[in-house]
Amino acid sequence: MNKNFIFIVIGQIISIFPMIITLIISKSIIINYIIISIMGFSIMTFATMFSIQMITFVQIQTPTEISGKVISYLLGFSLCAMPIGQALYGILLQNWISTPWIVLIISLLSSLIISFFSKFTFQNL
Repeated sequence: MNKNFIFIVIGQIISIFPMIITLIISKSIIINYIIISIMGFSIMTFATMFSIQMITFVQIQTPTEISGKVISYLLGFSLCAMPIGQALYGILLQNWISTPWIVLIISLLSSLIISFFSKFTFQNL
């Protein structure tokens, strides 16, 4: 696994902080919108870089005969998981409309836990 992997994951996690801070401090809707949009763009940029790292890793580790099947499975799984995540965010944000930063803190903590355990998993490969 490339050494930049951990920096990509940390970059995604750090991109959540400005969103939390602006939702706690700022009362201006336009400022919140701008910061959340910029940080959302940043998160998607890191997600794309992460995806490239993972696909490259899978291509290197997978035998040539089945690499197409494995990559199509991974891409299909990730594309099917996105609407589930969006629906979960929608439900959480709808229920905590007055304190949306709580949802982002939960997301931040979940990301930290997942990245912590995945680091050890990928070191063993």
